[in-house]
Amino acid sequence: MELTIMTFNIQHGVDHARRLRTPGLSDAALIDLGRVAEAIRRFQPDIVSLNEVRDAADKPGFCAQTRYLAEACGFPYFFFGQALPAETQGPYGNALLSKYPMDPVERVMIPDPDPIRPHGHYETRCLICASVRLPSGTVLRVMNTHFGLEPEEAANAVETVLSLTDPANPTIFMGDLNLEPDSPCIQELHTVYRDSASLLPKGTKTYPSHAPEVKIDYIMSCGPCRFLRAEVPDLVVSDHRPYLVQVEV
Repeated sequence: MELTIMTFNIQHGVDHARRLRTPGLSDAALIDLGRVAEAIRRFQPDIVSLNEVRDAADKPGFCAQTRYLAEACGFPYFFFGQALPAETQGPYGNALLSKYPMDPVERVMIPDPDPIRPHGHYETRCLICASVRLPSGTVLRVMNTHFGLEPEEAANAVETVLSLTDPANPTIFMGDLNLEPDSPCIQELHTVYRDSASLLPKGTKTYPSHAPEVKIDYIMSCGPCRFLRAEVPDLVVSDHRPYLVQVEV
């Protein structure tokens, strides 16, 4: 069975193009989830991994973003994994949207480093783990995460991902990893996972969307599944570009 899979850091729906035109506006004033939904619908993915989602129905300018995007894009199955409570602006984390049932699906917390170095930029992170039940009868393991910025955070995240990976099962691992391809942590993931970046034009970048300088977004696989195509569309919606693959499972 062939699937289209997308990963997209949506920066809680901030319209990055408008931010460039009108600097100084607050995030809440720049939210346009309609543009995010339009970008997702354009590519008709079967499974979507989202980072920097703010599920905040009771906060001015925000909403239950996971449900909004699932309903706007026609995904009957969706899950929000909260990493931060973010008391002032609502729960913050990752989300997974799927055309097919996810059972089970869970949030796994990534351990915070201990000790924490002074002056570091630390933020608690999580991982969504889902068993997506395809019409073919195959159960595809899907994991979505957003790594922290500090090296210790990335090391803990990689250890968590690998501890939850069974290389014998068809698995997709994806998200904003905040690491460039030559990072030791990415190389450690490559001991188990195949990187769809091998199908992208050499030097493809994903961030910032208006003038990409680095590649920090990834879609990887292990087990009996095969990447057919990969694409990073030239879209300025969020501050990251979306990343898509076609995979045979």
